[in-house]
Amino acid sequence: MVTGASNQRKYNILVFGASGFTGKYVLAELIKSIPSDGKPPTIAIAGRTKAKLEDLLVNLSKESEGFSGKVDCFEVDFSSIEDITNVTGLSSVVISCVGPYQLFGEPIVEACVLSGTHYVDITGEPRFVERMFCKYNEAARSKDIMIVHYCGFDSVPADLGSLLVRQKLNSLGKAALSMEMFISFEPTLAANAINFTTFQSALVAIGAGRPDLSEFKSKLPPCTTYGKGVFCPLVPRENIHTGKYYTLFPVADPLVVNMSQSIASKYPEDKELYFGNRYTSLIPAKPYSFYSFNDGQAAIVTFISWTFILLLCQFKAGLYFLHKYPHWATFGHIQPPSAGGPSQAKIDGSSFKIEFLAKGVANEKLTEYSTDPSSAEPDCEIKAIFEGPNAGYNFTSKSVVIAALTILKEKVQEKRMLPKGVMTPSLAFSNTSFWETLSANPGVSFEIEELKSI
Repeated sequence: MVTGASNQRKYNILVFGASGFTGKYVLAELIKSIPSDGKPPTIAIAGRTKAKLEDLLVNLSKESEGFSGKVDCFEVDFSSIEDITNVTGLSSVVISCVGPYQLFGEPIVEACVLSGTHYVDITGEPRFVERMFCKYNEAARSKDIMIVHYCGFDSVPADLGSLLVRQKLNSLGKAALSMEMFISFEPTLAANAINFTTFQSALVAIGAGRPDLSEFKSKLPPCTTYGKGVFCPLVPRENIHTGKYYTLFPVADPLVVNMSQSIASKYPEDKELYFGNRYTSLIPAKPYSFYSFNDGQAAIVTFISWTFILLLCQFKAGLYFLHKYPHWATFGHIQPPSAGGPSQAKIDGSSFKIEFLAKGVANEKLTEYSTDPSSAEPDCEIKAIFEGPNAGYNFTSKSVVIAALTILKEKVQEKRMLPKGVMTPSLAFSNTSFWETLSANPGVSFEIEELKSI
């Protein structure tokens, strides 16, 4: 096993799964992000077949301006934890792109903990992350390792955006009670560019059945929130706040926000590392995620498609059908693996928007509700908008690469005190340069409106 201090490794960053559809975007973004001044980071890639990795580098050398080709390749036996640990021990930070993570992700997390290597991924699979927290959080904390999940579109915009809104309210003397997130895509999700593996990850997460969360809740108890719940429509209806149609959206985002809040509550001694000394008194909010549509027809068509998929996921035969014929279940917009994934034109022509609506109450009123938190009534609301380029590939690749480079620069090279353990993006990066770097990218923006009384 090759290990050592993370700032003395042969490679700065190692990418697992670089030959996959999303992995190619991540590697290309990583190479593009190498600074022209100073010493560039050393990079390696790992996968099951070395020939595929070498072919990938040949293609990148043709497509990426200034690419030197100085990237080493490692063929890894994924059935051998020793083999994986030997490779992760050569790098300071690992980027994992090996979805579906529920099927393939754990050995890399385990190897990173064993070898003392920092880790980021782009999963959107809550059951996988919950299992990683239960099994590896304490070991990662004891070794001062950052294991950061959800570093792509699932769920940086929702997780970080929610925190920024809560911090804004806190600076105005208010506490957020609820956080509604209305997610929309241009064009709509049905016409948006989605690769089969991304779709497959969602199927694996949905098809896992009702999970037993007893162990997870024992290790990370849910935190206390204030106020009543928000109405969550299953059938699309018009929203008075956005003027659009919306329905409940079965994504990881609310679970991620809840996990962030619960970890912060579990480790109050680390709150200054998570948020800085200005925001250590933040209270948790109730998060909700909705799918937002410009018109009723698109809402109904997508609702029917999602309902059909959810029903089929309850049966083995249904899951087989969805894996074999995804284009039939998604009106032709998600193609089988043989189709090669969405075109670059479709990817470049799509974008996302998340509209946040937070309702809050004056901090001094919270003591009135201490015996009955659910009775808290909001007296104000604030809105915000997070926008970005194509969610699955352009934004995700930028986000996870910036996450890895942030850990490399601030944790490894500058030896800053940053959070440790298995965690979410808002906890790992709120008190770093991550958001400043991410928001400097074209098409990425976050704006908060003025506070209003209600």
